[in-house]
Amino acid sequence: VVKGWTDVWSSWITRFGIDGLRIDTFRNVNPEFWRAVIPAVLKVAAQQGKTDFPIFGEVADSNPQILSEYVLTHQTPSVLDFGFQKNVSSFVRFGTSGNGLAEFFNSDDLYTTATTSAYGLATFLGNHDMGRIGMQISKAVPQGDSVALLDRAKLANAALFLLRGGPVLYYGDEKGMIGSGGDKLARQDMFATQVDDWKTEPRIGQAPIGDASSFDVPNPLEFQIQRLQQLIKANPALRNGTQQTLSTDNGLLVVSRYLDGQEYVVAFNGSDEAQDVKVSVGTPNSDWESISGETQKVFTDGSQLSFSLQARKYVVLKSSKRYQPTSQVKLSPLSVQSADFSSTLFEISVKPDQPQYLTVTFSYQIDNKPWKTIGSSDRTTVQTPQTDGGKYRVFLDSSGFQRNTTFKFVAVARDAGGNVAASPILTWKMR
Repeated sequence: VVKGWTDVWSSWITRFGIDGLRIDTFRNVNPEFWRAVIPAVLKVAAQQGKTDFPIFGEVADSNPQILSEYVLTHQTPSVLDFGFQKNVSSFVRFGTSGNGLAEFFNSDDLYTTATTSAYGLATFLGNHDMGRIGMQISKAVPQGDSVALLDRAKLANAALFLLRGGPVLYYGDEKGMIGSGGDKLARQDMFATQVDDWKTEPRIGQAPIGDASSFDVPNPLEFQIQRLQQLIKANPALRNGTQQTLSTDNGLLVVSRYLDGQEYVVAFNGSDEAQDVKVSVGTPNSDWESISGETQKVFTDGSQLSFSLQARKYVVLKSSKRYQPTSQVKLSPLSVQSADFSSTLFEISVKPDQPQYLTVTFSYQIDNKPWKTIGSSDRTTVQTPQTDGGKYRVFLDSSGFQRNTTFKFVAVARDAGGNVAASPILTWKMR
């Protein structure tokens, strides 16, 4: 079976040039199968020149503690991020944010290994099983309020494309399709349909399709998505950069995106009222240009950035100055503690003495053997009732080690200027 499926999927690459795999019902197959097949398929893809060949499994669970196990145990490089779907879809529908959204992004640390991170997750907001994001939004706005419906659909697209991860857009969402449920009720024809119910279904941003083909009828959502893609192509940090949560208060979600000295602030207002935003940024005394979305009254005071955001709107702000570290960072002593939610995971963390954009790599050594990398963290946790804020951290799975193993741990931070700082080496015995 292993050889058979390796041959089948490899032939899809060599004969037809496919560019990646979404694997359905991933959790229902034993881990040993995936550990044998997926590396073999990736090897074939690399031999065909496809060095970037995404593979992600469908595990229908929104708990990051469960989802991350499939990555941490080396079954797959990535999974469909059902946690993102649950938390972000709730935000774009109702404006709910607060502790839940902040803690969700804190949980991104669970996916960090030497070769993986939450940036490689496949993010989505709706699909053929649970129904379209348009349907979810339509049930959350007052019936007949077409303005709010379109606003929230655009907010959803912006969140999907501008937050961390690789966005998976369900076909037809760009054409304003809503549907009436999951499964077969969210699988409308793009071409001119013979299904009477699909002809008369409401659509976001346009009238029902009738006898026309969706390929021929333009929709404001497809133009927005095209502009977002163009924006990301011109500003790679919006796809590949660090994401640091800045605020989740008052129906707001505000994050920074950073890459190679360029900082951005991306803000989403999920509430039905205008909101004033005030956040700390890494690039002080800079002008900030709005490059997408709508905002008013942008001004800075040192490292404080302030602006206003209308109801159900988003904005992308770009710093006119290049980010530079202000001084050499110092790291606190390492902390190792058992994760409250797992019997096998240990949290290893460190705090810097000042806020900066850093990449902190955590490594361990056993019995004077070569050091091994656990993973690298590029943003800090946010303070919530569940998590202490301001930490760079990774998690170590202890299930592969014998009890009473003695570890040496070290964290090494690199700032934007290439300066390096290391924590004191910590000797720790696993009980």
